[in-house]
Order: sequence, then C-alpha cells, then structure tokens
Amino acid sequence: MKTLLLAERSNRPDGEGSLTSILHSPTRARLDWCYPDWEKAFVVRNVWGSKEDDRDGKDRLHEILREVQPDVVVALGITVSLLLDIPYETPWLTATSSQGLRVVKFPHPSGRSRFWNSAEDSEAAKRTLTGAAHGVLDFPTITRTRRDEGTVPPSKTKTAAHETT
Repeated sequence: MKTLLLAERSNRPDGEGSLTSILHSPTRARLDWCYPDWEKAFVVRNVWGSKEDDRDGKDRLHEILREVQPDVVVALGITVSLLLDIPYETPWLTATSSQGLRVVKFPHPSGRSRFWNSAEDSEAAKRTLTGAAHGVLDFPTITRTRRDEGTVPPSKTKTAAHETT
C-alpha cells in the first residue's frame, strides 16, 4: 500500500534539501514522535515548494496524485484538506473518501493547531498515523470539533477508510 503524506509548503527556498528534510523542524519532531519511521513508511510531498511558489493548489495537487498514485492520502492541515475537498467541519483524524481517494484529515504537525494541546488527542493522532503506515485504518473516536466548539456525534468521528462521510 502506498500512502502519501501531503503537506502544504516548505519554509525553505525551492530545491534546498530533500523532500523530507524540507519540513519545518517542529513538524518533523512531532511526526517522529507519532511514527518514528514515517520517512520510510510514507511518500512525502509538499503542495507548494516554497512561500514564493504561486502555482494553483488544485493543479499541483493533481500533478502530485498522478505522480505518486497513492492508495491513501494523509492530508496535513486544513489547507491541504480543503484542496482535497474535505469539508472544513470534518473532524481531525477522520477517514473519508474524496476525489476517488481514501483520505485522512490530520492536524498539521507543526503544533499551531489546538488539537495538539490535548494529550488524549495527540495519542489518537499517533495511533492514526501508525495505522495509516501499516494499512490499518481504524480510527479512534474524537468527540471535539476542530476548535473545541462543541461535540460531534461518535458516528461522524469514527469511520472506516472505505466509508464516506
């Protein structure tokens, strides 16, 4: 199974570093904590190469999908999730289908998301990334929305990879 870990953009200039070394260091540290072998387990791509890259996100997304042909996409953060047509309201760690792909909406590991403030949610993210790496897409139930603004029924937060929301 080929799993694509899809990030938004690099903070470094185009062409500097390998695809995995261009991720921001707090992001790398959190991914290392979630799944130490992530660099070997996933194909890693950024939608944009740098802050100066002004290509259309949808065009670049389709270019990456044609190149990688993933079975599963782990969308890091809200920007990538929206490019994949995952609704904003979809809770983090939800497995869904979009554009004919199995997609996991994953909070960006930079730590800017409030999701990472909860030890319980961080552990759930760790289990989810491990599951994605091993092709076992059984997700924990998260009962908070993206901004802790209320609750989401468990039936909407625990979905199998082959189901749609």
